[in-house]
Amino acid sequence: MAVYITSYNQRLYLQQAIESVLGQTRKADQIVIVDDCSQDKSQVMIETYAKRYPELFTVVFNDRNLGVSTTRVRALAHVTCDWATPLDGDDLFYPEKLETEMALAISGVDIVYSNHELIDAKGKQLSTWAGADENLPQGNVLKQVYGRLFPKMRLFRSELVRMSKWREIGCYDEAINLYEDYEMRIRLCVSANVAYNNSVASAYRVHDKGISKVHLGRHLDALDHIFNKNEHLLNA
Repeated sequence: MAVYITSYNQRLYLQQAIESVLGQTRKADQIVIVDDCSQDKSQVMIETYAKRYPELFTVVFNDRNLGVSTTRVRALAHVTCDWATPLDGDDLFYPEKLETEMALAISGVDIVYSNHELIDAKGKQLSTWAGADENLPQGNVLKQVYGRLFPKMRLFRSELVRMSKWREIGCYDEAINLYEDYEMRIRLCVSANVAYNNSVASAYRVHDKGISKVHLGRHLDALDHIFNKNEHLLNA
């Protein structure tokens, strides 16, 4: 099982992200890191880990800034395991994330997603995505994903995915660099069997360089592209 980390100018948080993967109770078999031509010396930190764990880390440094979608595609292209889960360079996993999700994965599903929480730039907890006793969608969840019918209208994050399913859909759409994860999940869930783990397994960091700071026009353009491309899947 692999964890793939994508990062751009996130040196302030990247070490915590990497350490959160190394500290798992169920160790990753591969850690792929693709840095999108950062200007904050992130590469120096990444190289330190790669030299310390040469058999564990696969490292790619983009020679120019390619954007988040292409960077994610490049990361998945280097995964050699049967399962993979993403981690953004400013987020983190909690220690039992991989263990609890793999325990569900072996039951024959294609995707396992978990509860998560939001933290601020300093790591302070802001909120939890789903309530402890909340029943979230499982099985075929295409319509729920398309309509964002999840707690707070936010989709799951850092899901564990069978690599054959990612290869089947062609991973991320490189034509967009906003909501690319939403668009990918729509296609991913067309024929996938999905399971939910209600333990809080990861943390999503909210800070002043996040998606909420992007101009409204870019949000609308990305969503228009996503809906026009994928609306037909609801009737397939």
